[in-house]
This record gives sequence, structure tokens and C-alpha cells, in this order.
Amino acid sequence: MASSGITTIDQNNKKVVEVFDTEEDLAVSLAKYTAHLSDKFAKERGAFTVVVSGGSLIKSLRYLSL
Repeated sequence: MASSGITTIDQNNKKVVEVFDTEEDLAVSLAKYTAHLSDKFAKERGAFTVVVSGGSLIKSLRYLSL
């Protein structure tokens, strides 16, 4: 079984690669990370915009609606 992962930036502007055992774990983590960023930047800047290329990324963000 293949692992799935995402790359994020930590507080020191260093890349952090997270590898997940399942696509489900990836989807939950990605949704939480996106929700965190949207809340942070909406408060700081008054808006948050995200552009999604499509494909499997859309499916991974499905937990944003929960």
C-alpha cells in the first residue's frame, strides 16, 4: 500500500513533510490545516482565498465541510 503525504511550512519557514498511512488520515489533516490557515489569514487580512488544481486534491479536502 502506498503512503500519502503533504508538505507544509513550520513557524521557522522550514518545510515539514508529513506522511500518512491512509488517504483518510491525509484528508483529515489537510482539511484541518486548510481550516487553520483560512481562519488565521481571514482574521489578519480580512479574506482568505484558495485555488485548487483539481484531481484528487478536491477529494482530500472533503472534510472541510464537516
